[in-house]
Amino acid sequence: MMFPDSLRNPEWTTNWLLYRYAVSCELTGDRTTAVAICSRIRKSSDDLRPYERYYFRRSQELLAQPLTQGEATLIRAGNAAGAKNYLASLQLAEEGARLAAGEPEVLSRALLAVMQALYELKRYDDAVQIAPRIFALSPRRELWILPHAYFKLGQSLVKLNRMGEARKAFDMVDEFDDYDFQERLERNVEEELDKLGG
Repeated sequence: MMFPDSLRNPEWTTNWLLYRYAVSCELTGDRTTAVAICSRIRKSSDDLRPYERYYFRRSQELLAQPLTQGEATLIRAGNAAGAKNYLASLQLAEEGARLAAGEPEVLSRALLAVMQALYELKRYDDAVQIAPRIFALSPRRELWILPHAYFKLGQSLVKLNRMGEARKAFDMVDEFDDYDFQERLERNVEEELDKLGG
């Protein structure tokens, strides 16, 4: 029996859960099941549940075409990061970026994953060096990438004691609007600015 089907309350079956299940099927070669699961993912307009909107969009992409090698590698990088194996996450994200060279949407997410892994590994200078590569991209669907990259840049600059530059990076987040996870990111920026003294 499929785990999502075993839940008593269908509301507990989140889009995240269904998408992860679909991706697992896809990665093991069972595209038929992956497509069937993606077809069950519900569209959401709930501003309090941005991940529901995000994974609905991702599920529609998976319905339209199988995972590319770059995307599949990036998913593995995310799994490693979730397990706090940041070195493996970095290596996989870098490989995902190489494989996604012609896919700006996937490449932007891969480079952000590289930046995040470098930050967790305390390689702050390297994280700062990745930022321009992300900013040079113009993702059309993953609009959240650029403001999140500015946030991670700001955090990295704080660790390097480059406070003026960090503040400018945090301020850049306000230049973006109407993207996934916006409310949470803006709260995080406020917290970082408070630590800097306003």
